[in-house]
Amino acid sequence: MQKTTTALLAALALAAMPAFAQDAATDSPAEAETTAPEPETPAPDADAAAPANATPSEQAAEEGGQPRLGTYYALSEHQDWVIRCIRTDQPKDPCEMYKLLVDDDDNAVAELSVFPLLNGELAAGARLIAPLETDLLNGLGLQIDNGEARGYPFGVCTQVGCVSQMGFTAEEVAAMKRGNRATIQLLPYGADPAQPVNLVASLSGFTAAFDALTAYIEAEPEAPAEDSGTQAGEPADAPEEAPAE
Repeated sequence: MQKTTTALLAALALAAMPAFAQDAATDSPAEAETTAPEPETPAPDADAAAPANATPSEQAAEEGGQPRLGTYYALSEHQDWVIRCIRTDQPKDPCEMYKLLVDDDDNAVAELSVFPLLNGELAAGARLIAPLETDLLNGLGLQIDNGEARGYPFGVCTQVGCVSQMGFTAEEVAAMKRGNRATIQLLPYGADPAQPVNLVASLSGFTAAFDALTAYIEAEPEAPAEDSGTQAGEPADAPEEAPAE
């Protein structure tokens, strides 16, 4: 595996591709190694924005331990994969499988999100966010164990990084569940095409995370409690007694 350059670590972003096709963004969980300005992604509540170096399980929380609106929280962990969600005011928060990709020196380089698709020809979707100084024409390569590598294009670059959206068939998802590792190949801009950067994502826990997220998506949201017309902490009015005869 080739080591990354400072250019490849130019910009990192916290990928957000919720399973309900809602897009949300936040700052990168890792600090960039260049002097480029940090991305300024608006949050639903300016006072509730998560710190730039926070992990999914370290997001700011309100009093009472509940994540603030617009911040990420870890729903569950499955070996090397985390199911993270973004707090909303909806009955069910959108969630995704999340993996931070690092190089040989444990530097954060890219971020990968995977989410089941329950309708359509594809079984799963994914989003990878790469640094801004990535060769877009070269795209990215994805290989499961020693299988055939597949290429995917980049769709757009924003302040937070360059985004590639991918779709996986049921057969490809099954290969990931059976596999041990996924290798993602990126080429820094101006680098020798014969020397790309290879990032390895462990697939340990992928099956458990994928199945747990699928079950979460398919489950009916809990019905909100009915408003009894009384204030919290106040007892309901007692029924009136029938007058004595």
